[in-house]
Order: sequence, then C-alpha cells, then structure tokens
Amino acid sequence: MLAKARAMVITIWNSIDSLRQVNFWAQSMLALLILFTFIATLIAIAATERKERLQRVKDREHEEILETTRLKARELEASAEDARTEQMRLGKMLGETELRVEQLREKNLDTEAKLEQERIRRINLEQRMSPRRLDLNQKARLVDGLRLHIGTKYDVSVVNSMEAITFLSDIESVLDEAGWVQVDAGSSAGLVVNRPGRKQTNLAVAEGIRVEVADSITDKFGHALNSLLKGLNDAGFHVHVAIIRNPKFDTEVVHLTIGDKIDPAEHGGFR
Repeated sequence: MLAKARAMVITIWNSIDSLRQVNFWAQSMLALLILFTFIATLIAIAATERKERLQRVKDREHEEILETTRLKARELEASAEDARTEQMRLGKMLGETELRVEQLREKNLDTEAKLEQERIRRINLEQRMSPRRLDLNQKARLVDGLRLHIGTKYDVSVVNSMEAITFLSDIESVLDEAGWVQVDAGSSAGLVVNRPGRKQTNLAVAEGIRVEVADSITDKFGHALNSLLKGLNDAGFHVHVAIIRNPKFDTEVVHLTIGDKIDPAEHGGFR
C-alpha cells in the first residue's frame, strides 16, 4: 500500500513537474511575444514620430515659402506703387517741361521777332548811312543791258555832296562802257559842278535818282530808258521818271539827275 501510495505520489509529482516545465515554456513564449510586440510598437511609434517630424519640417518649409512669397508680393506691390508714384512724378515733370518748352518757344519766337526787327532796323540804318555805290556785278549787269542802246546821248546834274558825286561816277563808268555818249548839260545860270575830265555837270537840288526825257522821244529812247531803269532798280535803287511835254526841252538827250540819298524805309527798301 505504501509502495503504491509512494508510486502514486511520485507519479503525481512527476506530472506536476511536467506541468511546471510546460508552463515555463508557455510563459517564456508569452514573454517573448510581449517583448516582440513592445519592440514593434516602439518601432511603429518611432516611425510615426519620424513621419510627423518630417511632415512638420515640410509644413514649416511650406510656411516659410508662403511667407517668402507673401513678402515678395508685398515688395512687388510696394515697387509697383513706387513705380506708379514715380510715373506720376515723371508725368508731372514732363507736363511742366512741355509747358516750359512752349513758354521758351514763345519767348524765342518773340526774341526772334525782336531780333528780326532789330536786324531790319540796322539794315535800314546802314542803308541810310552807307553811301550809294555799284559793285562790279551790278555794273556788269547794267552794261549788258545798256550796251544794246549804244550811242544814246545823256547829260547829268548832281547835288553838291561827295556821296552823290561818287555815285554819279559809278553810273557814268557804266554808261561809258556801254557806249552811251555824255554831252554838256544845258544852261543852269552858272550853277555847275567842276569835274575834271567830264562834260559840264549842272548843280541840282533834288533827292534820289531822276530821269527826264521829252515826250516826243519816248518812242526813240523808250527801250534804252527801260533798260536803265530796270538795271538801277535791280541794283536796289529807286528811279523817278519824268516825261517832259515842253517844246523847248532838249529832245535828243536823256537827262540824268543824282540827288541826295533817300530814306529806304520810305521807298520800299530802295535807295
């Protein structure tokens, strides 16, 4: 009995011992499972945190980009506003400049008009003050026109001034070269101008240039007279023509009188 009991106790003990060993392996496997689960959880948490950190970095970079874009936009708006302000300023300056230019143009026009008036006044003054003379070109043109009437007779009278006598000498040199013939002037009660080498010249009291011909010879001397008048007019000299209807007037001679210089302003610029 005792032996059986002992055998039974041993059997039970061995069974308990076997159960203990099985439970140990089960607990060990459970612990390993828990450990693996914990590690996997840590890994998952770490991965999640890393992902969140990366997302936060991306979000921060995105915010920085947005902020930079907003700053750039504000800068561009400020630049655009400055540009508009500058454009308005330049537009105002342009308007002021155009107004100033117009004022200066009007002032210049006024100045030019005054200068032109002064130039004309000075020219008129010079013409009034300067002696009457024929230059070489004017003489040549006169000779060409008057040479067609070679042999035309003329006499001269002149006022007692050096300017008029010198101008008469210019005209006489032209008439001589053109073949016109100078004759003594008619009687003038002894009032003559002594001019060595020249025909008798009467002393006159007159202004400007005067040409007298008898009415009866206008047909004969008409072309010669017109050539003389045109030549002197082209040279800038005013000539007064008198057609004399007097039977006692010399009918074969063109009478030329050189008077005092006239005011060009009163005769359309002619001297």
